[in-house]
Amino acid sequence: MIPQRVAAIYDPLYIPPKICHREKELQELQKILSDNNNNNLLIYGPSGIGKTVLSRYAVAALNKSESDFTPVFVNFCYKRFREIMYQINSSICDSAHLGLIPTGATLPELWNIFRRLRRSINNKLVIILDDVDENNQQIHRKILQESKELDITTIATAKVGYARKIRREYGTSLQPDFTLFLDLYSNTELMDITHQRVNLAFPSPVRPSIIRFLTDIVLEFDIGRPSTIIEILKRIYPISLRGVDILPLHIQEASSDIFTVHDEISMIDSLAQISLMTHLLLQKIARVFQKYLYEPYMSLNEIKKEYDLLYEELKVQTDSRELHESLKDLLRTGLLYQSHFEPDMFYIVVTPQKILEILDLTFDEKFE
Repeated sequence: MIPQRVAAIYDPLYIPPKICHREKELQELQKILSDNNNNNLLIYGPSGIGKTVLSRYAVAALNKSESDFTPVFVNFCYKRFREIMYQINSSICDSAHLGLIPTGATLPELWNIFRRLRRSINNKLVIILDDVDENNQQIHRKILQESKELDITTIATAKVGYARKIRREYGTSLQPDFTLFLDLYSNTELMDITHQRVNLAFPSPVRPSIIRFLTDIVLEFDIGRPSTIIEILKRIYPISLRGVDILPLHIQEASSDIFTVHDEISMIDSLAQISLMTHLLLQKIARVFQKYLYEPYMSLNEIKKEYDLLYEELKVQTDSRELHESLKDLLRTGLLYQSHFEPDMFYIVVTPQKILEILDLTFDEKFE
């Protein structure tokens, strides 16, 4: 069994003690599940947004409050009809009925076994059909078709495209009784989820600025999915086990394994588009990040100080318009990023050491 702390990061079926910012959807789902009628529900939304967690949380809560209840979870992803039916039957079978499922059973035999097993159970049967898509549409349709007769409640999770497809292609009698759309989280909601998982899993506290930094990067390169947050946390978790503080450098390195950020060639191309002064300003910004390893952000005022210092060294008069243009160029070329939480805060996603190496490499070439 995976320890609870580790499971919060590594177990794909982990259910957190609280579902953050889905109170309305959870209440609606629990109301449908508590209904004495058997219902078919479709939860849909972007991949990695929390559909599985929400459905499992609601079913687990119902399982605690009701004794006459049999929950079944089936992952549909990349599975064929026969494999899915075997998994459903195995999940609802007690030890006395295991012999009913021969390993070489055909698909019609597996379906008939399922019907017999259902009739032998007096409990309410709720089946989570997780990650339904076009590849296993046939079995979802079959279960919808016979769910009323077999007195089954189903919760199917799917992406938006599949939800549109069944609305378009299924007849009225095969439409789910209820649909529930999970929208994207807001910036602050996603940061709350990051904070929750860190507190559940990490052995020592992580600074709030690091949590915000991680969330900022996911918001920049992804659609803000909790699943992507967790993928990055998996990569930095071993660092925390060594009792080492999590630094911006660790987040940058972990993110580079997930996102296509900047390779050396694309950075050189980006630097070719900026002026000499912008090039020199970026060099100063990277050196500040390299010096202050614990700080993931630079404020606008701090950047302005570096800009003023640069012009003082060059013995030329500063121009606020040029600073504004330099910042715009750096943001446009993806060498600098603006925080989604505080517009006057800026960060980099490539390690400062790599930025400085590329700057040194291209300086003589560009400005000789």
